[in-house]
Amino acid sequence: MSIKPQYLDVGGKPMVVLSPAEYAQLAFKADIHEPKLPEPNERGNYTLQALAIITALDIIRTRRGLGLSPMELARLAGVRLETLCRIELGMSEPNVRVMTKIDKALKLAGRKKRKTRSM
Repeated sequence: MSIKPQYLDVGGKPMVVLSPAEYAQLAFKADIHEPKLPEPNERGNYTLQALAIITALDIIRTRRGLGLSPMELARLAGVRLETLCRIELGMSEPNVRVMTKIDKALKLAGRKKRKTRSM
């Protein structure tokens, strides 16, 4: 998808207008995206999709807190970047093996970060 912005003048200020899909694409590239938690159903319960989103948010926020890019985390975890991206978008229900690899990589990166701070 190529991004085709429109330019507008609003109250004397130049503005750029993007479609939601174009904005999402840019936000993902800038690593500022976060998937949205779906609304609960009529009984107030969340679907299983919500679990994938909660998992994605936890990974994203931990990774960013450690200063890692998605590519760096994928490399550390030994998983494909595409796999990590699908997980971070909440589009994939990862298996235990993949989640264990990601968890170990995040913990290792956290220990290294704490170690370098204490030196």
